[in-house]
Amino acid sequence: MRAPSPTPSASSSPPSSSSSSSGRTIAIAAGVLILSVGGFLVYKKLTSASNKEKQQQLQDEKKTGTTTSISNISDKIEKEGNVYSESNATSDLSMWKVFEDKQLGIKFKYPANYDVVSLTSEFDSYVFQVVNKDDSSNVRILIQMEEQDEQISPSDYLQNAIHALSLIGSSVQKRNEKVITLPGGLEGKEVELLTTTQSPQQVVRTWVLVTTLPTKSVAVQYVSPDPQNFDTTVIKNIVRTLQVTEKQYAVSVRAHTANQKLSITLPNFRYHIRKPYISADTVLSASIISGNQISSMITITAHDGSDATQFLTNHKNSIASKTSFSALTDTVKVAHGSVAAHLFTFTERRDDIEYLTYHAVFAHHGVNFLVEARCQVKDGDAFKGDVLKAISSITFEEKKGLQEDLITYTNGTHKFAYEMPAEYYIKQHAVYPIVTFSSPPTVAQQGLKSQTQIAVRDIQSPITSLHVLRQILMSELEQPDTIMEVLSEKNVTVDGIPALEIVYKLKEPLTQQVLVFVVTAFVKDGSNVFSLKSCTLGAVYNQSAYHSFTREHSSFKFL
Repeated sequence: MRAPSPTPSASSSPPSSSSSSSGRTIAIAAGVLILSVGGFLVYKKLTSASNKEKQQQLQDEKKTGTTTSISNISDKIEKEGNVYSESNATSDLSMWKVFEDKQLGIKFKYPANYDVVSLTSEFDSYVFQVVNKDDSSNVRILIQMEEQDEQISPSDYLQNAIHALSLIGSSVQKRNEKVITLPGGLEGKEVELLTTTQSPQQVVRTWVLVTTLPTKSVAVQYVSPDPQNFDTTVIKNIVRTLQVTEKQYAVSVRAHTANQKLSITLPNFRYHIRKPYISADTVLSASIISGNQISSMITITAHDGSDATQFLTNHKNSIASKTSFSALTDTVKVAHGSVAAHLFTFTERRDDIEYLTYHAVFAHHGVNFLVEARCQVKDGDAFKGDVLKAISSITFEEKKGLQEDLITYTNGTHKFAYEMPAEYYIKQHAVYPIVTFSSPPTVAQQGLKSQTQIAVRDIQSPITSLHVLRQILMSELEQPDTIMEVLSEKNVTVDGIPALEIVYKLKEPLTQQVLVFVVTAFVKDGSNVFSLKSCTLGAVYNQSAYHSFTREHSSFKFL
């Protein structure tokens, strides 16, 4: 789905229609890096008619051997400090305009004679161009925000992006790479790139700054097709005003286990339940992984056959020698306040990483439970409160008759709940769609990869019947660059609301893979269209997959 284009000092609104890129993340890696956008789309712009003279000059230089000297260019790069702040701006910014998108969590100032326009916004990537209305040159100022599942370092981001440029036949040289600090204390990296493109043959000079957060990255670029015409004053002053924040999502995830019939609300939606468990005693294990490191983790094990007092004593003795061991006096009760948990904390080193660890021990109906929660010491300030809240949320027999573990996703903003298999990944989006649920890599390796997106948008005019809703949906699906075939359609209900179910397949234009979609759509409050869209590869789609999707869709409930 194509995301909306934010406007200055205004929040984004959902789009009124979808694009043929729907489901494309099934077949290819999601998230287009800014440098691949800048290195391909911008280079295409540089081949416009207004740049013909420069192209001819470059072709002449190639023939005569008088190509632009990269070493001479690098000698002219100015030396800057490593801290960006509005207080050290090199111009008066008091009359600059303000761009802010609260949904994306980005804000910056820009000159009064400039505009901010959307260049592209898909694959969870939002790219904005800051345009000088008085300048007809091909210099580009680009600011991109990309949603991501886990935090990567600015260095890794740049390395991946430069590799993406090499895949389209460009060679890249780096100059003056250094660590910087942005307003608000965010760390990042800036570098100057000299990129030699193949078609047409030319050298493009780019200044790039990247910063990353746990769920997003921001890349700022100044791109010039004329290496000698290179003035980064404006872009660096923009960066001095740049504010980036994490969006606070009003969502929660509650896990329900078939083993022991235990339910718990995870500390946040980024925790992922990873199965199969390594021990038969494990009731639940969920973690946040960053790169190849565990950022935080919570595990619950059940132990039968021992007296509760003896189990508590034995466990306390087993951890008493740990560094900074302490028995906490905090009172935490589980099972609706009927059972008290005993709490301990200590630090430990695992895989050369220092962790802050909390243990909680309690007994319920003759079974001893141990909750182990840990996070990296550097992230420990808020972790205790999150852990105690999660432990106090534990209940039993909340979901009876479970044959497999489930999670309930609850969205407080749009006020709905949705159930799915416990191992699914959750990706919360800043703008559109609301959320994506994806099958884990272990399942994907078996060729069973699937994905579900929940979206809502305001059509702005009342939809009076399912027939009108069908017309809207079909107009979106029937795109000129796709081959689409409807397999079935029927009327259903979702939480008592009349809904339309459409099953269709299409050939993905980028990969030529056939994808099968099951879409359930309905209208709330006259003009808000909710859609639950699940898809999988056509090669593995069957009735079992269909029933799995429709069973998930039927779990949708308004709060």
